[in-house]
Amino acid sequence: MKTRLTPTPSPEPRPVDFPDADELAMLRAWYAGMPVRKAVERYLPERVGAGQSARGVLGGIRRKLVKAWTDLAAILGLPDRERLREAKTTVEAIELFRYAHADSADQ
Repeated sequence: MKTRLTPTPSPEPRPVDFPDADELAMLRAWYAGMPVRKAVERYLPERVGAGQSARGVLGGIRRKLVKAWTDLAAILGLPDRERLREAKTTVEAIELFRYAHADSADQ
């Protein structure tokens, strides 16, 4: 009796809800020291009038990044007083992830 192995289809990858360019620009500006309200008004003005607070917008973007790449969780979870000290490292990590995400999407 011959047995045949039938290949099982691999599950399709779930799309990652990665922040768009405007959301990343807002996050970078905030990490660089811009007040959260000003950063949202500058990069995502349509969100403030949509019933969301600026801090709510910021939190949503941070949650997207944490969900997409758990290695950033420790940095993104820092209290505000430590945020500025880690700003350069955080921006570099976001940029690396952004380019890694773009490269993986091209494949």
